[in-house]
Amino acid sequence: MDGRKKGKKSGILTLRLAFAFAGGFLGAGFVSGRELWQFFGSFGIWGLSGVLLTGVLFGAVGGLIMKIGLELGETRIDRIVLRSRNRCLNRGLEILQGVFLFAVATIMLAAGAALLEQLCHIPLWAGGLMLAAVVMGIGGSGLKGLIAFFSRLVPLILLFSVATALLAISRFGLPEAFTPAREDGNPLLSSWYLSAFTYASYNVLGTMGLQASLIGEGRDRRQLFRAVALGVLFLMLMAFCMLFALSVQPDVAKSELPMLEVACRLHPVFGTLFGFVLLGGMLGACLTGLVLLTDLLSYRLGVGKPGGRRGILAALGALCFLGSFLGFSSLVGVVYPVFGYAGFLVMGFLVEHGGWIIGRGGKPGNK
Repeated sequence: MDGRKKGKKSGILTLRLAFAFAGGFLGAGFVSGRELWQFFGSFGIWGLSGVLLTGVLFGAVGGLIMKIGLELGETRIDRIVLRSRNRCLNRGLEILQGVFLFAVATIMLAAGAALLEQLCHIPLWAGGLMLAAVVMGIGGSGLKGLIAFFSRLVPLILLFSVATALLAISRFGLPEAFTPAREDGNPLLSSWYLSAFTYASYNVLGTMGLQASLIGEGRDRRQLFRAVALGVLFLMLMAFCMLFALSVQPDVAKSELPMLEVACRLHPVFGTLFGFVLLGGMLGACLTGLVLLTDLLSYRLGVGKPGGRRGILAALGALCFLGSFLGFSSLVGVVYPVFGYAGFLVMGFLVEHGGWIIGRGGKPGNK
């Protein structure tokens, strides 16, 4: 009986870690379907291959982070990504990650306030203030609060993704094929495989800190690798369902929130419910950015007490609230392209370090 209880607890923990892994990728762009259609749906049927390649990249990077972190006994992302102990490189990576996390948190807060205004007619400033308060309340529990939040949010997004795809197909019929609709001239999105690498690049940059933090939550190596595999599976299922739903009504791809538009066409009540699920995805991305950035600053400033950590979180939340007045679209247009290129460099360092660790049989050596 004890063995069964332990096995059940281990399975539940694996699921929670998998939900947390997947949740780190679920921002406004993913849940709304906007990014998925731009990066993959616009390439027709080949876009599905791009989704699969992205899943492989997410799994490979997640596995490498777990492998290196476990071998070195580290959860700090700069120690995991960089083999060199060059102070400038380590600090540079920390600054890059910190700026990106703050930018994403600000973007998601702005997007959430705009969506709350659309759903409930709440003024932008009031909606942003409410969401900032919610994020700071949940973020006060740190990583455990973040894992608990994603353990509820990810199954809900998964359920709505599957339901939207099935309802869209039952009402509007099966899609003949994905309709290619190239609308941009970005050379990094000129083919489905380059698009997959670009999409993986900036997503990995924003989530690797969360993945590294999960190392300390798992019981053993096998559990962590299972969590990564399950997390990627959940992401791929959501992505395929969303692409199928959008392919049934390809004209919605021009809207800001395509999946919300599909859900509203199915039924206004269903659309409103999906809107709040989308809001949850935005909150999750904002929460991830602020929790990880708070941990980073707490470490650097030597703040160990919960009160001091909450003070840093509150200050960051206030800054995000002020930054959100710049607007969702203007922030996205600047932040994501810049950090997408930087993500390639970070992934290169990670692969180099992982290859070195594997080549030495897991011996860290260079301390």
